[in-house]
Amino acid sequence: MGLLDRLGIARRIKFSPEQATARQMMRLADLYLRQKVPCLVLMFHSSSLVPGQSPYVPDTRALEGFYRRLERVFEHCLVTRGCRNAILSELADEVGAFSRMLGVS
Repeated sequence: MGLLDRLGIARRIKFSPEQATARQMMRLADLYLRQKVPCLVLMFHSSSLVPGQSPYVPDTRALEGFYRRLERVFEHCLVTRGCRNAILSELADEVGAFSRMLGVS
C-alpha cells in the first residue's frame, strides 16, 4: 500500500486522529456506513492524550488539534450520521446476543 500511496493510486486511511485528518476519517466513516458495516472502531494510543508522550501529539497545540479532530468526527458520526457510541464490553454483549439469536456459539 505504501508504494500505491506514494504514486497517488491508492491511499490507506486509518480511523485514528493520530494518522488521519478529520475530513479523511469522516469520508472513511461514510464509506463504511454506505457499505452497511455494523461497527466502526476509532482508535488511538492513550499516551496521545498527554502532550509530549507520543510522536502524534508532541505539544499542547498538537493536542488541541487532536481534540478538534475527535470532536469533528464524533459530531459527524453521532449527530449527522446517527451512529451511536459503545465501549468494548457493550459491543461484546451485543455480538454475543446476536450470535445466540443466530444459534452460533
